Amino acid sequence: MTRGALERLARCLDEQLAALRHLCFKFEVQEIVLSGGRHQWLNETTAELERAVTTVHATDQALRDALAKGAVALGLSPEATVREVAEVAPEPGGYIFGQHREDLQRSVDRVAQLSRTNRQLLARGHAATVTAMQFLGADVPSGYDAAGNAATVSGSVGLLDARA
Repeated sequence: MTRGALERLARCLDEQLAALRHLCFKFEVQEIVLSGGRHQWLNETTAELERAVTTVHATDQALRDALAKGAVALGLSPEATVREVAEVAPEPGGYIFGQHREDLQRSVDRVAQLSRTNRQLLARGHAATVTAMQFLGADVPSGYDAAGNAATVSGSVGLLDARA
C-alpha cells in the first residue's frame, strides 16, 4: 500500500508541476502580447490562461488527495506537507519528493512574478487608453456597472488595481 500511495503521489506531483509550467508559459505568452502591443490577441491569451488555471486547480485537488494518502501510508497526519513526506519517505522517494517540492516552489514563485508583471502591463495599457480617449475628447468610463457595461464610477474605485 505504501509503495502504491507514494507512486501516485509522485505522479500527481509531476502533473502539478507540468500544469504550473504550462501556466507559466501562458503567462509569458500574454506578457509578449501585452508588451508587443498586440492587444487583438488579449482575449485569446486570457482564455488560454483561464484554461491553464483550471488545469492547475484540477491537478491541485488530485495532489492534495494523493498527498494525504501518501502521508497516512507513511504514518503521518493526512494534513502533512510534501516536505514532511519527503523527510520520512524511504529513498529514493525522499529525494524525489524534495526535488518536486523545490520545483513546485520555483514554479509558484514564477507564476506570481509573471502575474504581477502582466497586471502592471495591463494597468499601463489602460492608462494609455484613458489618456488617448481624453485627448480625443471622448467620455472615459472608469469602471463597469452591475450589468458589465462600461460606465463612469464615482468614488475611488478604479478599473484596475495596478499595485504589485
